[in-house]
Amino acid sequence: MIFPAEPMSEPLAPAVARGKFYGGDLRADLIRASLDLIATEGLREFSVSKVAKQLNVSSAAPYRHFADRVSLLAAVAAEAAEMLRVRIDLAVAAEADPGEALVASVSACTGFLIERRISLEVIFSKELDPVGSDELAFHRRLLLADSMSRCRRVSGPGRSRSLLEQLISQATGSATVFLGDIHLRPRSSAAHAVHSATEAARVLIGAALRSTAPGRG
Repeated sequence: MIFPAEPMSEPLAPAVARGKFYGGDLRADLIRASLDLIATEGLREFSVSKVAKQLNVSSAAPYRHFADRVSLLAAVAAEAAEMLRVRIDLAVAAEADPGEALVASVSACTGFLIERRISLEVIFSKELDPVGSDELAFHRRLLLADSMSRCRRVSGPGRSRSLLEQLISQATGSATVFLGDIHLRPRSSAAHAVHSATEAARVLIGAALRSTAPGRG
């Protein structure tokens, strides 16, 4: 069951007084706190000073680990990409059928975006490209390569990119509608949003499978 309002991060290390030694893994806690801050306030309102305040450390402390706001966001994006990839891998592990595996990946992606209360912009924002983070590039590439591979098994290489774009639109669209509180029917829920994205994806995937069936062009 999905509970999008609940914080999904591991508990942060105990707060310490400003200016004193930080007793935990500050770099890791900055990333986790950043994910929580983006979930509650959105990417546009994110700032390093807000994260420092949340962890009760000095405003200068984060800069011992990250050169600037964008460098911190790149690390956050890499973490989010890895979390999403693991979530999808777990969902598709039990699905031997390529079409059902792809359906499961859309369901997992939609659920992840709702639970974490983030968008894929956090991972793929062009703002992060100038940083040149090898870690982010690796996790982006791995996430996209796995997704593209699943699409190829369903639609063939010629249509895999188009199929992937359509499925991403379904997952992100359903998550955005739910998180934006745009409910077109009474008693809408996170589970219903995931179901809607999953069923729409099933239609798209079914069409892709039929188009590649023997005897079809």
